[in-house]
Amino acid sequence: MLEWYVTQGAKHTLALVPSALREPMGLWRRSRAVLQAETWTRERIRAERVQRLNRVLSRAVRHVAFYREHAPGGLPLRTVEDLQHWPVVDRSTISERIDEFRSDCLPKWRTRGGATTGRSGVPLGVRWDWPGALWWEHAFHRRLFRWAGLPKGFRRVILRGGLVHGPRGPESRWWQVVPQHRALVLSVFQLSHATIEPYVRAMARFQPHALLAYPSAAAKFARLVRERGLSLPPLRAIVTSSESLLPEDRAIIEETLGATATDFYGHAERAVAAAQCEHGSYHVFEDYGYAEILDAAGEPVLPGAVGEIVATGFHNRAMPFIRYRTGDHAAFSPDGCACGRAFRVLSILEGRPPEYLIAHDGTRVALRFGLGSAELGGIEELRFFPRAPGVAEIRYVCRAGAAAPSNLLDSLRIRTGDAIDYRLVRVDRLHAGPGGKAVLVDRSEYRP
Repeated sequence: MLEWYVTQGAKHTLALVPSALREPMGLWRRSRAVLQAETWTRERIRAERVQRLNRVLSRAVRHVAFYREHAPGGLPLRTVEDLQHWPVVDRSTISERIDEFRSDCLPKWRTRGGATTGRSGVPLGVRWDWPGALWWEHAFHRRLFRWAGLPKGFRRVILRGGLVHGPRGPESRWWQVVPQHRALVLSVFQLSHATIEPYVRAMARFQPHALLAYPSAAAKFARLVRERGLSLPPLRAIVTSSESLLPEDRAIIEETLGATATDFYGHAERAVAAAQCEHGSYHVFEDYGYAEILDAAGEPVLPGAVGEIVATGFHNRAMPFIRYRTGDHAAFSPDGCACGRAFRVLSILEGRPPEYLIAHDGTRVALRFGLGSAELGGIEELRFFPRAPGVAEIRYVCRAGAAAPSNLLDSLRIRTGDAIDYRLVRVDRLHAGPGGKAVLVDRSEYRP
């Protein structure tokens, strides 16, 4: 309990320092570069794309074992079409040979790591160079917030995957103020009919400018607000990310919360990003990474045709993702956008639909758990098999000689409480899901 109060006191003390003094020079320079890139012409974008690809590829050949062995040569690239000679990689390939994809150009203390399961159920340990990649990510988020019409230093309510707790643990409080970020963090795991009124009262006291949320969480929040007939403080914007924003969810979010939803598309792998501008068009961030759209044979598709997004990131020296298969599908628009920016526009974006389980009370529990390497260590793949409302079997495959982490079930229960009863089953292999696709939730055996 004492540690909790000390941590909160440090956060409030840090918030007293003016933001201009807390901002590192590296972040300021990157934010200025991101702002300037919005004025690039198409010719400038093409030139920058080749230059940045050459920088990423040449560094990978020198410092990444996989590319020392598999790079086709021919550097520097003369055009982006030359990139098609480089191998396309997917999550499974990287996960199986993870050490071969990590760069040796940085000492370990200059990197930070995390784990993501995505929607395939294959855990992937990702490393980012620190603090450079973190600063770049913050700079691109500032672009997103500008496009959403938010002022610098805006007050935000966050309804995403972070664990929130008070001095006596997760059940003592379901929200937390983070003053140095001007944020009120609400626990998505305790969001329910029983907690919606305290959540709304906390928002009323905080007086936020915006809500930052998973689409599924924002939609659930809006439905609960509507059912209870509650009044919210006025919002300038709603910013969603990490899942597909379905049309029916957008409608109830905007109608109930009284603001326009601006959607962001990105990955923990940080190879590709896109966001909606003021006119609602999804623009690829051309200064973030290079996005290709390929058909099943690995060939580029024409504008208007749907294919898989394959991406090469520009800003992660610790673990470069080159021609990485995202598993998401999209189509480039043959037209530009009325906003005047030269960034390419996605006319169709079929990203990640929210994965969920059904709780005992019939509500949906989104599988945005934010599990890290401590919970997933030793697991090569896992999949949820719903058995009944509130009951799910977790089948998992471990590396040879490895045991399943003993705290996996405890970590899940912290995030979902009593909403779901889990049963762990270790298997030698998980077969492809329905339609031959890798999935996180397999409903093929579900019999309601």
